[in-house]
Parts: sequence; structure tokens; C-alpha cells
Amino acid sequence: MTAVGRVGTHGVLRQELGRVFDQSAGTIDVEQLVGAPIEIRTYPFESAHSDVHPADDYASADPTARALFAYYLEHSPHSNRHLFRALQIADRAIDTNRSFRYAVFSPKRSPGAERFSNAIVLMHGLNERFWTKYLPWAARLAELRGVPVILFPIAFHMNRAPEVWARPREMIAVARERQTLFPGLAASSFANVALSHRVQFAPHRFVTSGLQTYLDLIDLCRAVRDGAHPGIAAGARVDLFGYSIGCLLVQMLMMADPDGLFGSSHAVLFCGGSILEHARPVSKAIVDEEAHRGLTHYLDRVARDPSATLGAIFDVAGWHSDVRLFTSLAFAGCHRDERERAARRVRDRMTVLCMARDRVFPPESLNASWGTGEQSLLPVRTYDPEFDYSHEQPFPSGDEDGRVGACFDRVFTDAAGGLEGIRTAG
Repeated sequence: MTAVGRVGTHGVLRQELGRVFDQSAGTIDVEQLVGAPIEIRTYPFESAHSDVHPADDYASADPTARALFAYYLEHSPHSNRHLFRALQIADRAIDTNRSFRYAVFSPKRSPGAERFSNAIVLMHGLNERFWTKYLPWAARLAELRGVPVILFPIAFHMNRAPEVWARPREMIAVARERQTLFPGLAASSFANVALSHRVQFAPHRFVTSGLQTYLDLIDLCRAVRDGAHPGIAAGARVDLFGYSIGCLLVQMLMMADPDGLFGSSHAVLFCGGSILEHARPVSKAIVDEEAHRGLTHYLDRVARDPSATLGAIFDVAGWHSDVRLFTSLAFAGCHRDERERAARRVRDRMTVLCMARDRVFPPESLNASWGTGEQSLLPVRTYDPEFDYSHEQPFPSGDEDGRVGACFDRVFTDAAGGLEGIRTAG
């Protein structure tokens, strides 16, 4: 395993990288901050797939439901102003989702040096607005593997979402209106209200946002293969690191292998990777209970009749076969044989790492999805460090006795090994 140096502890990495991280900057030299010859470069990206979103996000809604929703918006000014805008602006028209910048953590190379023959794409979790917790992850992977690590945002997440969705003051007011609409709502918060509201009233957004991201990733990785990405050689192998819902995108890419882009790639799934129906994403940091209920009902309809449920979305070129794979990864009873065949094809190139007390993607969800022991289609390595952690924060910022840093080092050493094709036993 190639390393470019020794970066600082997890706590130092998170604090210092968070302080200087700026996606509007072209290049950020972080060597003096993290103690390794690493720099952050940012690049523009223009999504060519905004048309996967309907021209009217609410056209398929029941007329009575739409009328009730219009009444709600009339009496909920914060929700209307900051999220729905009188239902006049479709997702396909939101510029921040179409044109954005992405960051790449890269070992420094002298002028004229050969381009990198390998790169890693890191995918984040659901309902994320800031890259802060992922910055140490990218730095450590870049250090251990000695290759660029690309941080790519999911549609309508991170810097692909309107800034107001991440502002507590505005979102607290929206959350109050949502709690009035659904009294006693479990796991409601200002942090998850934007996603919960949007998915509750137009659940196809989970599919269209995922599809747009999937197609964007294919474009990105095709550009890498063709030698069109700065600093990365033509024909470079692209490996994948997924966290939480990002694991679903990684599984889709690995199992479908669109355009033959991932036939030799390695992948790591961290805190994710189960079939979606076995996951428990109701959380103040992810989605509230009502949104999860509505989304589950919608995905069940997709699984039963994708053409009728998805409508024009289903007609996107190349999506017909992939939607079967998506539904098989959403529901255990869908296309099981196809899912298991696909898992067998990639099991030797996929490493699954989970945390024992993760309540969103607990170990039992992975066991229920893929089996246990030597018979598991996707073998799982489990960690249970002796500090308070959660799915949302597997490496909390407090680390007085060094246990968080030690676990972080262990997990990412194993992750780097998995991305190189080396599996650590146990």
C-alpha cells in the first residue's frame, strides 16, 4: 500500500481541514496543516441529466391532495418561501444542482510527473449539507493509497442544494410548520425538514435525485477513463468508497458496471450496504417518520409497477435494466436471483465495514440482506469501539483519550486495503 506521508490525528484533520476547505477555490495546499504532501483542487461540473426530473414535480399528485397542499402552503409562509415557492419551480430548473464544483484531495506531484493511474470516488450519506466530517476521510485515503480522492455530491445535497436549506434560522421556522401539519411527528428537526418535506410531497425525488447522481457519476468516471480529467491518466481504474446511502450508488455502479467502467474497480461500503427495507433511516439528521413512511410506500409502488409509477422517468435511456437492480436493492423480495448473481460477481472486489451500534444500517440489516459467515454474499467486518458513536457520527469530534483516533486509523487502514484489493480478516 502506497502512502504519501503521515497526516495528523482525526481531530486535527477535521478541525484544520474544515477551517480552510473552500469549494470556490481552485487549489488549497494543506501540507502544512496535515503533515503530508496533499493538496485540494476543485473542478467545475455541469450535469447533463437535469431532465430526469419532471417538468412539474407535483403533476402526478392526486388533485385533492394537491389542493390540500396548496392550502397548507398558503398558511405556511416559511415552507412556501424556502422550499416550495408556490410549486412554480421544478427541480430541473434549480441551477445549483446542475452547475457546481467538486473537490479532489490529491497527493502532490512535481511538474511533468506522470498522471495518476488510479483514483477513488467518495460518496456521502443522505441529507448531508457540509463536507466537514468527510474531509479527514478523504485525506487519510489519499495518504494511504497515494491517489486522488474525489468528493462528489449527490443531487440536491452539499453544494448542489440551495444554501437556505442549511440555515438553521430559516429551517427552524419550516420545521415548526411541518410539526403543525403532523402533530407528534417523530424525529422532526430543522436539520432534516428540507429533505423530509420535499420527499413527503414528491417522493419520486428520491429516485430522480439518485438517478441524476448515478448518471453524473458515469459521466465523471467516463471522463477519467478517457483521460479528460486533470491529473489522472487515461484508462485509470476508479475505485469507490460509499458511506450510508452513498453505498447504494456504489453498489449500483459496481453491480451494473455501466459502459464497462467498473469491471476491475474495488469498492468499500462503510455504515451502509444493506437492502433499503432493512435500514432504519428515521433520524433527526436524516428524515422524519412521516417522510420515511411516505417514501417506503412510494418505493413499494415502484417495485410493483415501475413503468406506471415512474412514468417518463422510466423511459430514460438505459434505465430499464438498472431500475430492476435498484428495486432489488430496495426490497428483499424483488428480483432476488438477479441481485444475488450481481453480488457474486463483485464480492471479491467489495469490502463491507460496519459499526456494531449503528442504528441506521445495523449489522443485522446486512446479515438479513446478504447472509452471515462464510456463506455471506458480501462479507462484513464489524467494529465496536469503546466510545459513544452513532451512524451519523462514527468518529465524534471529542477524543480526549485517543480512542476515536485509533478507531479511525483502523477503519481507514482497512478501507484503504479494501480499495487496493487487500482484505483484513475478521
